[in-house]
Formats: sequence, C-alpha cells, structure tokens
Amino acid sequence: MSRSSTTGTPAFSIIVPSRNRPHYLAECLDAIAAQTCNDYEVLVIDDGSDEESRSAYESLIGGYGRERFRHVIHNPAGAGGAGPSLVRNIGLRIARGEYIAFCDDDDHWCRDDHLEIALASLRKTGADLYLSNQQAVAPGGEVIIETLMENVARKAAENTAVLEDVFPVSVGDVLSYPDYAHLNITILERRLAERLSGFWERTNYAEDVHFFVRASELARGILYRNRTCAIHNVPARRKKADSVSTRLEQLDKHMLETMVYQHLLCVVRHPAAIRYGRLSLSNMQKTIASELEADGRHSAAALFAANALSTLPGVKWALKTALVSVKALSSGLRPG
Repeated sequence: MSRSSTTGTPAFSIIVPSRNRPHYLAECLDAIAAQTCNDYEVLVIDDGSDEESRSAYESLIGGYGRERFRHVIHNPAGAGGAGPSLVRNIGLRIARGEYIAFCDDDDHWCRDDHLEIALASLRKTGADLYLSNQQAVAPGGEVIIETLMENVARKAAENTAVLEDVFPVSVGDVLSYPDYAHLNITILERRLAERLSGFWERTNYAEDVHFFVRASELARGILYRNRTCAIHNVPARRKKADSVSTRLEQLDKHMLETMVYQHLLCVVRHPAAIRYGRLSLSNMQKTIASELEADGRHSAAALFAANALSTLPGVKWALKTALVSVKALSSGLRPG
C-alpha cells in the first residue's frame, strides 16, 4: 500500500466534475476511497448545483474526510453550468498533485489498485501519460463495450511489460482510430496538463477526445494497462416519441464534434495526430451528410459529403458524393 505523502504534495489530484447529481457521486467517491494508494486529493468541482444538491454534496464529501476530499464550489447555487471543459480547468488550476486523474461523477473505478499500479509504472519509466481499459455498461447492467481501445490493447500486448500488465505504447499505437481514452482511465503528469493549457473551453462536447489526442502527441512516454480499471455507465437512451427534436439534438452534437476536430487539426503537428483528426472529421462529416440525406435535405447533404471527401479523399466516398450531388441538382437545389 502506498501511504500519504508527508511533503504536502500528493501524488495524485483526482478531478471529479459534478452538478446536481449527489445521488451518483457516492459510488464514484467510494471507489476512490477504496484505493490501496491513498496519496491523493479529490477535487469535486461543483458546477452551480442548486441549494438542495449543494447541501447533499457537503454532507457526502465531508464524510470521506476533508483533509483529502474537497468540495470546490464554482458559480452561485442554481446558476447555469459552466460546462465540463471550464470546470475541469478549474480543477487543474488548483490541483497540487504530481499527477492528474479524472473520474466522472456517474462513473467509477473498479480496481482498487488503479492508482497504485499507475504510480509505480509512471515513476519506474518516467512516462507522463498512463491509460487503461474501461467497460461501458448499460442501465440494466449489460456490458455493451468490453474493451474501449481494442487496437491499443492488441498493440500493447506485442511489447514487453514494464510492470505486471502495464505496457509501453507509442503515439502511433495510441492514436489508432477510432480508439480513444475516456478521461476516467486517463492519468497524466501535471506538467503535461500545463503544457496542454488544459481543456479547450470553446466546446462542451467531445472535449475529452480533443484532450486525449493533444496529450498523446505531447507525451514523452505513454503506458497502457491492459486491464479494466473503470466502469462507464451509459445513460438510458431517450425514447423515440419526439423524433424531430431528437434528430435535431443529435445533429447539434455532430456539428459541435465537427468543430472540435477542425480545431484539433489546427493545433496538432504529429503525423499520427493529424491522421486521427482527419479520420475523425471526415467520418463525422459523412455521418452528417447521411443524416441530412435521410431527412431529404439533399443540398446540405451534398455540401457535407463534399467536405468529407476533401478532408480524406477516397474512391468509394467520391461516388457517394456524386450521387448525393445529383439528387440535390434533381431537386432543383445546387450544393453549396
């Protein structure tokens, strides 16, 4: 067991954003408190929760011991939420730990040696980015994703372990589209997070992918633990009764994701990061084009199809783009 630091600087700062969800938070904090390594501080960043939830947070967090579990309040009670990017950046600014870990309030770690193995591996190798596996679980308990990063797991197994089931991986190994590391299973040196200037605050969606690609590109060493260390609880799917509003909400998310990938391509330099960004952007543009086409909006569909083609050219999609463009012309609307 790793004991608490006597220097005043903990090994880990664990950032947990939360807003009006104290009923979820207990399982998350229980799993942190159960870690065999207790050299950490927990920063629960309260993003404008209402008075009732804020009171519940105070009671809940206080029960774990305020010397390590802190309730960090952002925005007055009941105020509009600032969003996950800004809130996590608040945590990064006040974090004292050598390493930064994350966990969403409605998810939890499922191995009590998660921090212990991470710390031993990072210090042994000098790496500054550590990833592991995560399962995705449906509301009924069914595992819907067994291995989050199948490509990375396969490539990691080809290398020699540095400690138990922890393997060194390259930037190219990690940025193997469509694999990406959810924040629940991401641990990085605080200095690396500072080099990244934290999360891009212009988006509140797909910010984790943006952060993951940039961190992978700038890391001086990357480790992957081929073991499930976290559980992501997938929200229940909304019923399709209000299909129009559901489609519009999904389109909004896809547009935000497109913006994230465009920005990513503006800031990354490593060939693997550029390829990851191009694949992500092209595939999202293809998704939007297909959704618009299914909705009979052929002119807009042709525009996004052409964008996807220019982002990442390919013969098959060139034919698809031509077909969509013909539909747009036949409906009396020219693409663009």
